[in-house]
Amino acid sequence: MNKKDQAAERLREMIVSGRLRPGEKLKSGVELAADFGVAHLTMRRALRELELSGDIRIVHGRGIFVAERHAGKRKFLLVRPGIVDNAAPTQYLLPYFLQRCNELGVEVDEADLIFLRHSPVSGTVRQLKDNQYSGALLACSGYWGTEPELQILRKLDIPVLIPRGTATDAAVTGFGVLRSDDCKAWECGMAYLKECGIRKVALLLAEPRPLIPQIRGFTVEEHLELLKKYGWSGERDMIAFVNVRNPSELFGQVEQALRDLLNRPEPPEAVYCFSDFVALYVYLTAQKMRLRIPEDLSVMGFCSYPGGKLLSPPLATVDCDYASAGKMAAEMLCDPEKWYFEDERKKEFIVPHKVKKRASVANKKETGL
Repeated sequence: MNKKDQAAERLREMIVSGRLRPGEKLKSGVELAADFGVAHLTMRRALRELELSGDIRIVHGRGIFVAERHAGKRKFLLVRPGIVDNAAPTQYLLPYFLQRCNELGVEVDEADLIFLRHSPVSGTVRQLKDNQYSGALLACSGYWGTEPELQILRKLDIPVLIPRGTATDAAVTGFGVLRSDDCKAWECGMAYLKECGIRKVALLLAEPRPLIPQIRGFTVEEHLELLKKYGWSGERDMIAFVNVRNPSELFGQVEQALRDLLNRPEPPEAVYCFSDFVALYVYLTAQKMRLRIPEDLSVMGFCSYPGGKLLSPPLATVDCDYASAGKMAAEMLCDPEKWYFEDERKKEFIVPHKVKKRASVANKKETGL
């Protein structure tokens, strides 16, 4: 147990034992740090943990108070998507959400999206209200505004958070939304390829949908302009498309697209993939074609599937940090005052991204190739 957890546990024991009474004002953070023999920053983090778990209240300008104990354990509703494939981001952030809820002493009930979509609204609302949830996590995205679950969750009148949303989800649903800045994140991957001295890059993208022409935040024409911006060929045949919504045919589509790209008069040195799952099929195709990664072809992913680091060679990718998103979602539902209770408050929150520089991209500047 680290010093922050030790300090938090010690203070929690004083509250639970009754040595500190509900409503009692505590010493300042500086004084508590001195009493507990820890740094002020460590004490601040310990106090934040106790605030999230509902043991104390920190009132700006007034001080730190022992919370009035909850009549019952706090409880969240987790709405899981129906049948999902392994590429769905929520598959990877939900374990972190549940782990953080457990650390904060929050109970979580799970409901399947299909249950909400096929149940009578009034009866379902009544049933869910009986459980006295203090917040809900809606692990779905890409909303139009007419979906039945939105109507049900709005009627619960509790904080609702989408942990991995699209750029329009906050405005459409009115719920809190965590998302990546896909435009900046996608460009970070391009900047890394440029930094490594890659001279020819092809894009392997998801097929654009009729009503959603953007792919990773850009239209097809804007992707072509991005290729030119980084000094690469902006010809349309440097972009190939696959239907990521049809997993059963994805491998065959990736294989055909990659063969077409590599059969060009001037084949690419690197392929930047829509997702790490598309990149996985590029690896398999390269193996069939007896191509070496990265000697013959560099491969760049996006989103950071956890298994990417176990590939040979490990997959370079743009990490959208599912772990942080899951933990952040739990903490935000525990502390809704900062984002839920006032209409003018911001309802959209950006999760930072970072480039994972790994061996699937050859550094041609270092090797002089």
